[in-house]
Amino acid sequence: MARVPWSDTIWIQRTLDAGALGLVVPMVNTAADAAAVVRNMRYATRGQRSFGGSRVAAYIDGDYRTWADDHLAIVVMIETIEAVRNADAILAVEGVTGCFIGPNDLALSMGITMEQTGTGSEHEAAMLEVLAAAKRQGKAAGKHCFSAAEINVRIGQGFQFLALASDGVFMARAAQQAFDAINLAGTEPEGDVTLSGQLY
Repeated sequence: MARVPWSDTIWIQRTLDAGALGLVVPMVNTAADAAAVVRNMRYATRGQRSFGGSRVAAYIDGDYRTWADDHLAIVVMIETIEAVRNADAILAVEGVTGCFIGPNDLALSMGITMEQTGTGSEHEAAMLEVLAAAKRQGKAAGKHCFSAAEINVRIGQGFQFLALASDGVFMARAAQQAFDAINLAGTEPEGDVTLSGQLY
């Protein structure tokens, strides 16, 4: 799976040609937006993807073009309040596999901060509305999560496609743990010692 930077024909088609077996496409706000994503991911006559080959074609049993039209995962991001209101129509589009909620951008579109999100909030209600729409349409619903505890909660709610934090977050945590384990007490270094951007 790959996330393209935008719902753009060039990004979608080149990423598929590079070998992605599915895409997460941001800022899909309407059924028309979702239909455009599907068209860009399928070959004629079902879509408008140009055949430039694919790095995975050699590993597919049979014709890649036929296989791709039936097997590529098409996941649209629902990350605005407009998209929440249109969730049923977006997820009803033929070819859409599921959706992925972007909580930060959703909060921005609602005019609130992340401090105003959480259990019982309008933000939480919007995300659960998307989940309900996905269940009605028989599609998978996903979300970006900030902790393992949240992952467990979302699994219990019925979300099926979950991301935990980010590679940057995990690297920063590991680096901080390593720096925290360094003991400078009792040392008398020559000059100042700098660790992780902090002066000791």
